[in-house]
Amino acid sequence: GASVVRRSVNNNSNRRGWTGNVGRRIPRVDTTTRGTRLLGHNDHNHQWGLGGTCRVVSGAASAAEMYCDACGTRTVMRVPDGDNRERRVCPSCHKIHYINPKVVVGCLVECCRGEGDGLKRQVLLCRRGIDPCKGLWTLPAGFQECGESTSEGAARETREEANAEVRVLAPYAHLDIPLISQTYVIFRAQFKQALDSGGAPMDCESLHSPGEETLETQLFDLDSIPFEKLAFSSVKIVLQSYLEDIKRDRYSFHHGTIVKQPGVAADIPQFS
Repeated sequence: GASVVRRSVNNNSNRRGWTGNVGRRIPRVDTTTRGTRLLGHNDHNHQWGLGGTCRVVSGAASAAEMYCDACGTRTVMRVPDGDNRERRVCPSCHKIHYINPKVVVGCLVECCRGEGDGLKRQVLLCRRGIDPCKGLWTLPAGFQECGESTSEGAARETREEANAEVRVLAPYAHLDIPLISQTYVIFRAQFKQALDSGGAPMDCESLHSPGEETLETQLFDLDSIPFEKLAFSSVKIVLQSYLEDIKRDRYSFHHGTIVKQPGVAADIPQFS
Protein backbone atom coordinates (compact mmCIF):
# COMPACT_ATOMS: atom_id res chain seq x y z
CA GLY A 1 0.00 0.00 0.00
CA ALA A 2 0.94 3.65 -0.02
CA SER A 3 3.21 5.05 2.65
CA VAL A 4 2.36 7.64 5.27
CA VAL A 5 0.87 10.86 3.90
CA ARG A 6 2.55 14.11 4.87
CA ARG A 7 0.04 16.97 5.02
CA SER A 8 -0.37 20.75 5.30
CA VAL A 9 23.07 19.70 -11.00
CA ASN A 10 22.99 16.92 -13.24
CA ASN A 11 24.26 13.40 -12.74
CA ASN A 12 23.39 11.03 -15.58
CA SER A 13 24.70 7.92 -13.83
CA ASN A 14 22.26 5.30 -12.58
CA ARG A 15 22.51 1.65 -11.69
CA ARG A 16 19.92 0.58 -14.26
CA GLY A 17 21.41 2.59 -17.10
CA TRP A 18 19.75 5.55 -18.79
CA THR A 19 19.26 4.76 -22.47
CA GLY A 20 18.62 8.30 -23.69
CA ASN A 21 16.69 8.48 -26.95
CA VAL A 22 17.11 4.85 -27.95
CA GLY A 23 14.16 3.53 -25.94
CA ARG A 24 10.52 3.30 -26.92
CA ARG A 25 9.11 6.58 -28.14
CA ILE A 26 5.70 7.67 -26.86
CA PRO A 27 3.59 8.24 -29.96
CA ARG A 28 1.04 10.97 -30.48
CA VAL A 29 -1.84 10.97 -28.05
CA ASP A 30 -5.32 11.72 -29.36
CA THR A 31 -7.97 12.84 -26.86
CA THR A 32 -10.52 14.11 -29.36
CA THR A 33 -12.77 11.05 -28.93
CA ARG A 34 -14.13 9.11 -25.97
CA GLY A 35 -10.70 7.79 -25.15
CA THR A 36 -7.07 8.79 -25.17
CA ARG A 37 -5.40 6.77 -27.87
CA LEU A 38 -1.68 6.32 -28.40
CA LEU A 39 -1.37 6.36 -32.17
CA GLY A 40 1.15 4.29 -34.12
CA HIS A 41 4.77 3.41 -33.29
CA ASN A 42 3.54 0.74 -30.87
CA ASP A 43 2.45 -2.86 -31.15
CA HIS A 44 -0.59 -2.09 -29.01
CA ASN A 45 -2.76 0.87 -28.03
CA HIS A 46 -3.37 2.23 -24.55
CA GLN A 47 -6.87 3.50 -23.78
CA TRP A 48 -7.80 6.18 -21.26
CA GLY A 49 -11.32 7.51 -20.70
CA LEU A 50 -12.31 11.16 -20.69
CA GLY A 51 -14.25 13.04 -18.05
CA GLY A 52 -13.42 14.84 -14.81
CA THR A 53 -13.39 18.35 -13.44
CA CYS A 54 -10.21 19.69 -15.00
CA ARG A 55 -10.66 21.19 -18.47
CA VAL A 56 -8.19 22.27 -21.11
CA VAL A 57 -8.53 25.96 -21.95
CA SER A 58 -7.09 27.38 -25.15
CA GLY A 59 -4.63 30.19 -24.47
CA ALA A 60 -5.57 33.79 -25.30
CA ALA A 61 -3.62 37.03 -25.20
CA SER A 62 -3.56 38.75 -21.82
CA ALA A 63 -4.47 42.41 -21.40
CA ALA A 64 -0.77 43.27 -21.20
CA GLU A 65 -0.06 41.45 -24.47
CA MET A 66 -2.76 43.48 -26.26
CA TYR A 67 -0.75 46.68 -25.85
CA CYS A 68 2.69 47.45 -27.21
CA ASP A 69 5.34 47.23 -24.49
CA ALA A 70 7.41 49.82 -26.37
CA CYS A 71 4.91 52.65 -26.95
CA GLY A 72 1.64 51.55 -25.31
CA THR A 73 -0.44 51.49 -28.50
CA ARG A 74 -3.08 48.78 -28.76
CA THR A 75 -1.75 46.01 -30.98
CA VAL A 76 -3.58 44.51 -33.95
CA MET A 77 -3.48 41.05 -35.48
CA ARG A 78 -1.86 40.97 -38.90
CA VAL A 79 0.61 38.94 -40.93
CA PRO A 80 3.97 40.78 -40.92
CA ASP A 81 5.94 41.06 -44.13
CA GLY A 82 7.90 37.89 -44.75
CA ASP A 83 5.84 35.90 -42.23
CA ASN A 84 3.13 33.32 -42.81
CA ARG A 85 0.90 33.70 -39.75
CA GLU A 86 -0.85 36.41 -37.79
CA ARG A 87 1.08 38.16 -35.00
CA ARG A 88 0.29 40.99 -32.64
CA VAL A 89 1.78 44.05 -34.34
CA CYS A 90 1.94 47.63 -33.10
CA PRO A 91 0.41 49.92 -35.78
CA SER A 92 2.37 52.86 -34.37
CA CYS A 93 5.97 51.71 -33.92
CA HIS A 94 5.52 48.46 -35.91
CA LYS A 95 7.04 46.26 -33.22
CA ILE A 96 6.06 42.61 -33.62
CA HIS A 97 5.00 40.95 -30.36
CA TYR A 98 5.70 37.24 -30.53
CA ILE A 99 3.81 34.95 -28.15
CA ASN A 100 5.81 31.77 -27.64
CA PRO A 101 5.02 28.46 -25.93
CA LYS A 102 5.53 28.03 -22.19
CA VAL A 103 7.86 25.38 -20.80
CA VAL A 104 6.71 23.32 -17.82
CA VAL A 105 9.52 21.54 -15.96
CA GLY A 106 9.27 18.97 -13.20
CA CYS A 107 10.67 15.87 -11.56
CA LEU A 108 9.71 12.25 -11.31
CA VAL A 109 11.25 11.68 -7.87
CA GLU A 110 12.14 8.09 -6.98
CA CYS A 111 12.79 6.70 -3.52
CA CYS A 112 14.73 3.44 -3.87
CA ARG A 113 15.32 1.11 -0.92
CA GLY A 114 17.11 -2.23 -0.86
CA GLU A 115 18.87 -4.07 -3.66
CA GLY A 116 18.27 -6.82 -6.18
CA ASP A 117 14.99 -8.68 -5.78
CA GLY A 118 14.40 -6.78 -2.54
CA LEU A 119 14.52 -3.36 -4.21
CA LYS A 120 11.46 -1.27 -3.36
CA ARG A 121 10.58 1.80 -5.39
CA GLN A 122 8.25 4.67 -4.58
CA VAL A 123 7.45 7.90 -6.43
CA LEU A 124 6.68 11.32 -4.98
CA LEU A 125 3.36 12.97 -5.84
CA CYS A 126 1.81 16.25 -4.73
CA ARG A 127 -1.91 16.89 -4.23
CA ARG A 128 -2.67 20.26 -5.77
CA GLY A 129 -3.91 23.02 -3.49
CA ILE A 130 -4.81 25.42 -6.30
CA ASP A 131 -6.78 25.36 -9.54
CA PRO A 132 -6.68 24.00 -12.11
CA CYS A 133 -7.32 20.49 -10.82
CA LYS A 134 -7.30 21.39 -7.12
CA GLY A 135 -7.34 18.25 -5.02
CA LEU A 136 -5.85 15.97 -7.67
CA TRP A 137 -2.38 14.42 -7.65
CA THR A 138 0.51 15.49 -9.86
CA LEU A 139 4.27 15.42 -10.19
CA PRO A 140 6.05 18.45 -8.70
CA ALA A 141 6.29 20.75 -11.71
CA GLY A 142 5.73 24.31 -12.90
CA PHE A 143 6.78 26.95 -15.39
CA GLN A 144 10.47 27.42 -16.12
CA GLU A 145 11.79 30.82 -15.05
CA CYS A 146 14.03 33.08 -17.10
CA GLY A 147 17.72 32.63 -16.33
CA GLU A 148 17.55 28.96 -15.31
CA SER A 149 18.08 25.70 -17.14
CA THR A 150 15.30 23.15 -17.45
CA SER A 151 16.95 20.89 -14.86
CA GLU A 152 17.44 23.79 -12.46
CA GLY A 153 13.81 24.75 -12.88
CA ALA A 154 12.66 21.17 -12.27
CA ALA A 155 14.65 20.97 -9.03
CA ARG A 156 13.36 24.40 -7.92
CA GLU A 157 9.73 23.45 -8.57
CA THR A 158 10.22 20.26 -6.55
CA ARG A 159 11.65 22.31 -3.71
CA GLU A 160 8.76 24.79 -3.83
CA GLU A 161 5.93 22.28 -4.14
CA ALA A 162 7.25 19.43 -1.97
CA ASN A 163 10.01 21.00 0.19
CA ALA A 164 12.27 18.32 -1.28
CA GLU A 165 15.91 18.72 -2.22
CA VAL A 166 16.58 16.48 -5.20
CA ARG A 167 19.38 15.67 -7.57
CA VAL A 168 18.39 15.48 -11.22
CA LEU A 169 19.64 12.22 -12.74
CA ALA A 170 18.54 12.35 -16.38
CA PRO A 171 15.87 13.78 -18.69
CA TYR A 172 12.94 11.39 -18.83
CA ALA A 173 10.04 12.77 -20.90
CA HIS A 174 9.27 15.59 -23.32
CA LEU A 175 5.56 16.02 -24.08
CA ASP A 176 4.10 18.78 -26.26
CA ILE A 177 0.52 20.08 -25.91
CA PRO A 178 -0.02 22.41 -28.91
CA LEU A 179 -3.60 23.37 -27.96
CA ILE A 180 -2.44 25.24 -24.84
CA SER A 181 1.01 26.09 -26.27
CA GLN A 182 2.90 24.23 -23.55
CA THR A 183 5.72 21.73 -23.56
CA TYR A 184 6.52 19.50 -20.59
CA VAL A 185 10.09 18.49 -19.73
CA ILE A 186 10.24 15.94 -16.92
CA PHE A 187 13.44 14.70 -15.29
CA ARG A 188 14.07 11.59 -13.26
CA ALA A 189 15.44 12.54 -9.85
CA GLN A 190 16.16 11.23 -6.36
CA PHE A 191 16.38 12.82 -2.93
CA LYS A 192 19.80 14.39 -2.38
CA GLN A 193 20.01 13.19 1.21
CA ALA A 194 19.35 9.60 0.15
CA LEU A 195 22.00 9.72 -2.58
CA ASP A 196 24.52 11.32 -0.23
CA SER A 197 23.94 8.74 2.51
CA GLY A 198 26.32 6.27 0.85
CA GLY A 199 23.73 3.52 0.78
CA ALA A 200 22.85 3.81 4.45
CA PRO A 201 19.16 3.18 5.23
CA MET A 202 17.18 6.42 5.17
CA ASP A 203 13.55 7.25 5.84
CA CYS A 204 12.47 9.17 2.74
CA GLU A 205 9.26 10.19 4.53
CA SER A 206 11.23 12.88 6.35
CA LEU A 207 12.51 14.37 3.10
CA HIS A 208 9.28 15.91 1.78
CA SER A 209 6.33 17.99 2.98
CA PRO A 210 3.64 20.18 1.34
CA GLY A 211 4.67 23.52 -0.12
CA GLU A 212 2.49 26.62 -0.18
CA GLU A 213 0.42 25.47 -3.18
CA THR A 214 0.25 21.80 -2.16
CA LEU A 215 -2.29 20.08 0.10
CA GLU A 216 -0.34 16.86 0.64
CA THR A 217 2.82 15.10 -0.46
CA GLN A 218 3.08 11.34 -0.49
CA LEU A 219 5.42 8.58 -1.59
CA PHE A 220 3.41 5.97 -3.46
CA ASP A 221 4.32 2.35 -4.02
CA LEU A 222 4.27 1.62 -7.74
CA ASP A 223 1.16 -0.56 -7.42
CA SER A 224 -0.66 2.18 -5.46
CA ILE A 225 -0.27 5.18 -7.79
CA PRO A 226 -3.73 6.87 -7.89
CA PHE A 227 -4.17 6.93 -11.67
CA GLU A 228 -7.89 7.69 -11.30
CA LYS A 229 -7.07 10.86 -9.34
CA LEU A 230 -4.22 12.35 -11.38
CA ALA A 231 -4.53 15.98 -12.44
CA PHE A 232 -3.19 15.96 -16.00
CA SER A 233 -2.93 13.57 -18.93
CA SER A 234 0.78 14.43 -19.21
CA VAL A 235 1.39 13.17 -15.67
CA LYS A 236 -0.55 9.98 -16.37
CA ILE A 237 1.52 9.31 -19.50
CA VAL A 238 4.82 9.90 -17.66
CA LEU A 239 3.90 7.57 -14.80
CA GLN A 240 2.55 4.87 -17.12
CA SER A 241 5.77 5.03 -19.13
CA TYR A 242 7.78 4.78 -15.92
CA LEU A 243 5.97 1.61 -14.86
CA GLU A 244 6.61 0.09 -18.29
CA ASP A 245 10.31 0.98 -18.04
CA ILE A 246 10.55 -0.66 -14.61
CA LYS A 247 8.99 -3.86 -15.99
CA ARG A 248 11.55 -3.85 -18.84
CA ASP A 249 14.37 -3.07 -16.39
CA ARG A 250 15.52 -0.23 -18.62
CA TYR A 251 14.98 3.52 -18.54
CA SER A 252 14.09 5.22 -21.82
CA PHE A 253 13.59 8.81 -22.92
CA HIS A 254 9.99 9.41 -24.00
CA HIS A 255 8.73 12.00 -26.46
CA GLY A 256 5.27 12.63 -27.84
CA THR A 257 2.48 15.11 -28.62
CA ILE A 258 -0.80 15.27 -26.73
CA VAL A 259 -3.57 16.24 -29.14
CA LYS A 260 -6.73 17.78 -27.69
CA GLN A 261 -9.69 19.83 -28.89
CA PRO A 262 -10.85 23.05 -27.16
CA GLY A 263 -13.14 22.32 -24.23
CA VAL A 264 -12.24 18.64 -23.96
CA ALA A 265 -11.98 17.54 -20.34
CA ALA A 266 -8.80 16.11 -18.91
CA ASP A 267 -8.28 12.38 -19.36
CA ILE A 268 -9.07 11.72 -15.72
CA PRO A 269 -12.30 10.20 -14.37
CA GLN A 270 -14.27 12.32 -11.94
CA PHE A 271 -13.38 11.75 -8.32
CA SER A 272 -15.20 12.27 -5.03
